[in-house]
Parts: sequence; C-alpha cells; structure tokens
Amino acid sequence: MLRTPSLPRFSETACGAKAWARISGYCPANDASCSLTKAPTAAIKCFRIAGFSTIFWATNVSTGRLLPPDNLLFARRREKPAPLPAFRRNSFPIHSFHMLHFLARRLLSPRAAAALLLALLTLPAAAAPDASTISKVPPPDVMVSRMWKVLRSSACELTGNLETSAGKSYPVVITARGSSQTYVFPKNDLQLSLTIGENGSTLKRRTSDADTWKPVSRAELTTAVFGSDITFGDLVMDFLNWDGTKVLGTDDIKTVPCYAYQVNVPAAEKTNFDSVRYWVASEHSAIIRADALNGKGEVVRRIEVNGITKIGKTPVMKEMMISTLMPGRDISSSRSWIKIQQSRLLE
Repeated sequence: MLRTPSLPRFSETACGAKAWARISGYCPANDASCSLTKAPTAAIKCFRIAGFSTIFWATNVSTGRLLPPDNLLFARRREKPAPLPAFRRNSFPIHSFHMLHFLARRLLSPRAAAALLLALLTLPAAAAPDASTISKVPPPDVMVSRMWKVLRSSACELTGNLETSAGKSYPVVITARGSSQTYVFPKNDLQLSLTIGENGSTLKRRTSDADTWKPVSRAELTTAVFGSDITFGDLVMDFLNWDGTKVLGTDDIKTVPCYAYQVNVPAAEKTNFDSVRYWVASEHSAIIRADALNGKGEVVRRIEVNGITKIGKTPVMKEMMISTLMPGRDISSSRSWIKIQQSRLLE
C-alpha cells in the first residue's frame, strides 16, 4: 500500500502540474512555501511513473550530476491524469531505474516493490516493426549493397577499449580501409584481419606483426574474444549474406529511424541461435542493432550501436554494446562494450 507523505507544495510551474514534493537539503520539510526560486543550485525535472504519480529528481546546475537518492522526491498528483502509453524500456533512462528502486523502497511493501521492479525489467524492449510500411523498405540485397558501398568509401582509425562487465579492459585499435578491417589488441598479442565482401567475409588472426596470418575456422566463430561477450562471429556478420532475408518494416531504435529485417540461420551454419533480426539506420546505411533469436523467437544475444558520429562523410561508431540476454526476459546476464575514445581519417 502506498504511504502518502505530508509534503510541502511546489508552484505549478515547477513541473506544469500541481503536486506535493520535497527535496532534501534544498527545501526544508516544514516549509510549505518552498519553490524552485529558493533552490538555485537544483534543476528540477519530472517523470511520470504511474497514472496518478510523478517522480521528481534534481540535478546540480553547475555539474549536471544527478543528486543522491536522498534528494529524490515523490509527488502525488491531485487531479485525474490522462492514461499513459505503455512503457518502452529502451526509452527509459537508466537513472530512472535508480529512482524506481528508491520509490519502491520508500513507498511500497518489500513484496510489492520487488514485483514492480521485476515487471518493469522484464518488459519488451520495444514494439514490433511496423509491417504496414514494408513497401517503403529497400529489398535486403539493395540495402546490403548500400552498406558495402559505405564501407568501401571508408578509411579511418579508431582507438578505444574492449570492456567487460567483469571490469576488464583491453586496448584496441581498429583500422578500416574499404572492405578491410583490422583489430589490433597491442597489450594482448592478438590481431584480427577482416575482409568483408558481398559474397562472404573472411577473418584471420595472428599474435604480432612478425607472425603469419592464419584463418579463423568456422568452428572458432563462436569463441569469445578474451572471455567477453564478443565472439569472432560478431565481427564477421555473415547473416548479411544469408538467403531468405525478410523485410519486417520500419522501426525506431533509440529515436533513430531504421529498416528492420530478419533471416533464419542456414542449416549448414553452426550457431547457438536460430535467426537474426537486425535494424539498419535509414540515414547512415549502418547496422544499429542485431538480435540473435532462439527457436521461440526470444532474444539471446544483442549487438547494439549506442552512438554514431561522422568523420567527414563517413559514419563511425562511438560505442558498441554486446549483451548476453536471459531468454524471454530481455535482461542481460553479462555485457561487453567497444568504446571509442579517438577517431581520425586516413589518407
């Protein structure tokens, strides 16, 4: 059961609605006249969490940092609000989950709090692609050709790290020249050479510049790189060359307009999944997300680009996240990232 606290009142302009709220350390609990004008170092924002509720939180104006949980506050709206649309976890800021945790602990019984958080964490990642827009989506072969064209025109060097959820970090330098890419891990005696083609891709490895390149076998494609969530097969992206790709329609991934496709794993391929669903940014012709699905259509692995920047006219990633998910839950059991710190064009 909700325990409604007796809280002082903010002005209606604070969040565009009459509400009861408190900010520890900025507005005294017994000051009913407390308002934003008396808390110049705090910027107040609102977030609806239920049809009758609003969560407020504060950020320090000078640093932009979210204030500690004790500064979070809960407000109960007095007027009847309009119904809210269904949640989409991908559009749900990560710090909102911290606020939910605080809210649940303060206002709900332990059992109800656990049920609320579990329900939100297991929501679908997003709505399905819009099948009514299939006619607006380029055929798979046309889309893949566009992607190869973008790759062939690229020449850049990206410097960053491969990081794991276990706290390990591996420096990496990625060099892209046309259809060729190299991944050099200077501190770990591993170099990878990837040649991407419309009829298939090849991956080779060696330990140093003095070593001879050796092909990575098909059986090794499921091998994890340094025990991370990234496999050699993730770099190859063979699914782009598989037959039978279906158009699913248009979709938005983190507000980026995309074309969505899906393809089944060929019988000759040895993988730990049954199909791949992927999204290509309509503007950049670059993959934004790829989901590996099991036989039940549940996501078991996800590759997702969290940011794209341009060097000249060439789109390059700023961060890529690879997640191993719990089937049917849309919750990751582990994650790894390729985070780019520096990027430059090559002559």
